[in-house]
Amino acid sequence: MRIRSAIPIAWITFAFSTSPASALDPNFRITQYRHTAWRVQEGAFESAPNAITQTADGFIWIGTNSELLRHDGVGFVPWKPPDGRRDIGAVYSLLGSSDGTLWIGTANGLFSWKNNHLKEHVSYRINSILEDRDHRIWVARSRVPDSSGGLCQVVGDRPECMGADAQMRLPYAGSLAQDTQGNLWIGSSNQLMRWNKDGFARFFGGELGKRPVKTIFKG
Repeated sequence: MRIRSAIPIAWITFAFSTSPASALDPNFRITQYRHTAWRVQEGAFESAPNAITQTADGFIWIGTNSELLRHDGVGFVPWKPPDGRRDIGAVYSLLGSSDGTLWIGTANGLFSWKNNHLKEHVSYRINSILEDRDHRIWVARSRVPDSSGGLCQVVGDRPECMGADAQMRLPYAGSLAQDTQGNLWIGSSNQLMRWNKDGFARFFGGELGKRPVKTIFKG
């Protein structure tokens, strides 16, 4: 999920089906498909939606600047944290992982929600969440005042944060993706980084599309 700025006219469109997702049938006209739109100005949301995901139980989750909502196919229900827990606030990223966990990236940190249990993981603004092909959970984060870095692996063989050292130089990150070779790609305001277990390479804005910066570190 990518971080989004405020949307002047926020809307989300869903197409619900009881069968698994497949290609659209060319014999159907677009008007024959079900289509519903919910917008801020009509009261569907208190503020602009930033992120959307679906968990294994079928629920669709929407994160906005003010709250987290769940859609059950009929309506939106505001999600409330367990008794005694503070409100999680603005939601910037969401992920429904393969084990059924809902991962919630907020302005203050990363939370996981499963079996009615809410757990807090790393702190600071979580801009993107990714589950890699080995089922490790990664996050890109920003507004990190200490030296722990902008890229974190929160679930997997070696949970840790990285990127703030003098070699990697990634104190904050905005987006994440994984390619078919298993490389992790991390985007920030001034560079694109490719990372794997053997090391990383950095691509800077003025050089993207020309040539990559050479790999400067191998672990």
